[in-house]
Amino acid sequence: MKAQSRNKANPFVSADFSPPSSECSGPWGTEILVQLEAVLRNPSRRAVHNLRRSCRVGQALQDLLPHTEDPLFRACQEIFRRTLRTTRKIRNADVLRAFLKRKRINLKDRFSRKRGVGRLRRRLKQIWAPESREIFGSVCREISRQMEKDIPERLPGIDKEMDRVLQDLVTFYSLWSSGREQDFSPVHELRIHLKRIDGRDKILSGPKGRGGGLDETRKTDLHKILRLLGRMSDLLMMEETFPRLEGKKTERRRFQKKIREFRIRTDTRIVRFLGSRVPEASRPSAR
Repeated sequence: MKAQSRNKANPFVSADFSPPSSECSGPWGTEILVQLEAVLRNPSRRAVHNLRRSCRVGQALQDLLPHTEDPLFRACQEIFRRTLRTTRKIRNADVLRAFLKRKRINLKDRFSRKRGVGRLRRRLKQIWAPESREIFGSVCREISRQMEKDIPERLPGIDKEMDRVLQDLVTFYSLWSSGREQDFSPVHELRIHLKRIDGRDKILSGPKGRGGGLDETRKTDLHKILRLLGRMSDLLMMEETFPRLEGKKTERRRFQKKIREFRIRTDTRIVRFLGSRVPEASRPSAR
């Protein structure tokens, strides 16, 4: 895909990010660039969420295809990874502010969303520079070509893969939940793995797929554990941001109390889920 010419006065005008034709990139490629342009114009909580979701689907789509060791595919994965990393801070700040508003906790986050949005736009324009869009366009064309012939009717190992990840989750989450391990990152990595499985399942079950994803029971289980782990991850993130919150001591104590209550409740639900879905799961006490 040829890079569009830059505007000399403003090298990052909206036209630089307009979606290519579906012939060049396929529906998914068009969607991610539409989401990117939406964030650049108005980086609302929903727009940032949609862009991050599209990148996850892109990662999962490449997982389905052969030749992913090709340098272009690796470069495209790096574009997704950098986009996800760049949007994380704004996303986390939005989750925190929504929580404070929902629970009517009168604390102010020192993080300036206005300045954060400025940094976000600058970084996205660097990540999605014309040369990156050339790479993305080439990968999209290859994906469209391969999807016509190489997407399998079924992934025989996807059910077993999910079961293995859940078994690993039992091991790591049990250590973390019981307090024997202070690092949540192994659990977070397993959550990301489950997201990739979910992405592949969505592709296989979608219009271009062939109906060979997870069975309905595993699909339901996958969505439930992803919601629970996502909630725990958000609670830990908000707990870590506590030092930068400004407000009265009473409000700060109320915030900590709410986070602690939700952590215990979410931890209990995760342990209960793992114990019911994975027979070997132990039942550590919630912290």
